[in-house]
Parts: sequence; structure tokens; C-alpha cells
Amino acid sequence: MVKYEIIREGPENTTEKRFEAARELSGVAFKLYCYFETFPMGATTYVQKDFAEKAYLDARTVSTAFKELFEKGYLKCYSPSIYFFLP
Repeated sequence: MVKYEIIREGPENTTEKRFEAARELSGVAFKLYCYFETFPMGATTYVQKDFAEKAYLDARTVSTAFKELFEKGYLKCYSPSIYFFLP
């Protein structure tokens, strides 16, 4: 099971930032971005399988979207199982 601790940081997201993410990210990565936006400030456990099931997506597709968020700077790795989400 793929499971991470996601720590949401930074100021509340703005409409402009959300539209920027929508332009920059693939559809699935943007869905995952929006999902992470719902997390409260601080740490929340993210289970890839749960998100994939809720969004009716393949786990491999979700894994690729997670990597895209990391590569584009929306996620910063703190340790192998802890990431900071920076909307």
C-alpha cells in the first residue's frame, strides 16, 4: 500500500493559483492537487489506493500524477514517506 504523510503549508490557495495549476498540470494531477487542497493545514495521511478508488482512477495513473506534482514543485520531499504540499 502506498501511503504518505502530506503536510499542507503556506497561505490559503487563491483562485489565481488554482487556475495556474489547472493550466500547468494534467487532468489527473489537477484532481490530486484539488484533493490535497481539501486537507487541513498540518499533517494528513494520504493513501493512494483510497484516492484512486474515490476518483475512479487506476493506481498507476495516480502514482504518475503524484510524481508530476513533485516534479512541478507542488510537493516537496521531506523524507521518503513525508511530503510538503505547497499550493
